[in-house]
Amino acid sequence: MKIDHHTRIVGSKDRSQTLNLLAPGRWSLPASAWNRVRRQAEVTTINVGPIGHTAGQGGYLDVARPPDNVSYLDKTVSVIADVLRRRLS
Repeated sequence: MKIDHHTRIVGSKDRSQTLNLLAPGRWSLPASAWNRVRRQAEVTTINVGPIGHTAGQGGYLDVARPPDNVSYLDKTVSVIADVLRRRLS
């Protein structure tokens, strides 16, 4: 809980991001870990496009190549690498 910035990576097809019932830590309870982070740190959300939550087809870790010919996994890793580069520079 000692952070100054939190980056959320979300896909527009990731329904778990909108179904907070699946993530008790993000419930609106003031003492939840998520709400404590939101109070003490800047939160940036990066939407990576039409990617779903699962590790299977269409998820963040899927190696399939959609019409733009960049795999979901490559997109996810690229965004994470960009975030780390910016934070470390």
